[in-house]
Amino acid sequence: MIKNLIRGSQPGDNYIYGSHIFCLYDWGKPGLPEGLLGDGGKRRAGYYALRMGIRALQGGRASFFPITNSSDLMAVATLDASKNVYLLVVNDRPTSYTVNADISELIKTGNGTVREFSSQRMDEVVGSLRLKGGNASFALAGNSAILIKFDRQN
Repeated sequence: MIKNLIRGSQPGDNYIYGSHIFCLYDWGKPGLPEGLLGDGGKRRAGYYALRMGIRALQGGRASFFPITNSSDLMAVATLDASKNVYLLVVNDRPTSYTVNADISELIKTGNGTVREFSSQRMDEVVGSLRLKGGNASFALAGNSAILIKFDRQN
């Protein structure tokens, strides 16, 4: 789901087609796709994945596609109206990575708040990160996503 949001934010012919659309609630019949919310409004993992992607991409922000040290990863960086920078990296493979992402075109130094989406954490703050020379280095577990928000630089 997060990768589809990133693809849709890329310039060019990267459209989101009907098969990429999802529903908020269940269809109410066995065998049909599940929604982001189950019985009684219980949030499913897809809800948290969508929420994380929206944190980085909402508002039609300009997007930058940083270079990471692995082609298996998908990454996007955005800049909001308050000059905060968001770095979202998705790993849909079971292999863990140590990621080095270059976002120096948007920000050179700063501290970031790290959020994780994985089977253990559903869009939760898991720590902080110090950006050095525009490079963010961090661990990324298999089948997970990391969102880092770097606060506005004065």
